[in-house]
Amino acid sequence: MVYCEDQLSLNGTYVNGLRIGSGKITAAYGRIPFLLNDGDTILIKPSWEFRFHQPHSTAEKSSPIRERDTLVSNLMNVIQQC
Repeated sequence: MVYCEDQLSLNGTYVNGLRIGSGKITAAYGRIPFLLNDGDTILIKPSWEFRFHQPHSTAEKSSPIRERDTLVSNLMNVIQQC
């Protein structure tokens, strides 16, 4: 598993268009690493953009820990968009 975390940058770090490291959750709990999935786009403003690629093994896809982390990551996306 690979995570992306903003280090309190001034211009922001974005994953799939969503700014990470900001918002109510960050204010309440501090920085929370963002779980990256294959194909995610990472934008470090103002001008760096990357696409994350990671081959998946069968064991990794079915891992309960990975499923939990993906669920938590998706929940964080919804909360941050509010």
